[in-house]
Amino acid sequence: MTGRRRRALVAAVVVALALAAVVAGCGESTLTGRQLRAGATQACRLAQRRTARIRTPTMPAGGTAFLTQGITVMTPELVALHRLRAPGNLSGDYRAAMQTVADELARLNSTVRALRAGNDPVAAIETLQQQLAPIEARAADVWHALGLAVCQSP
Repeated sequence: MTGRRRRALVAAVVVALALAAVVAGCGESTLTGRQLRAGATQACRLAQRRTARIRTPTMPAGGTAFLTQGITVMTPELVALHRLRAPGNLSGDYRAAMQTVADELARLNSTVRALRAGNDPVAAIETLQQQLAPIEARAADVWHALGLAVCQSP
């Protein structure tokens, strides 16, 4: 199997697992605000510990591996967060928070594809930073509204 086919297969499996987790979560009972915050805090702290282990590249060529490792951390975090069912009074903000995480993940995946296609690493990372800035600002607002500042990007 070629590297390109293997990466495509891995990406398809990740998406399928995320969708399966969302579908499997349907029908689960709604949590209280306290339960939602406890579950989300646990998922976010685990992702933060894993993210802290990722070394920042010293050379632009290390960007692909760095971002791929970030995707590897964020994907199960998003799955875990999707499993939580927010109570009605928090559901709008929680959906918005989930969307920001999904948007960040999509931008990371897009940048990895661009890097693998041979795009300039410095330009690709600069573009990613510009794309993430408004997403992270929205995320900060909704995580704060939910009382879950722990889930904000560092």
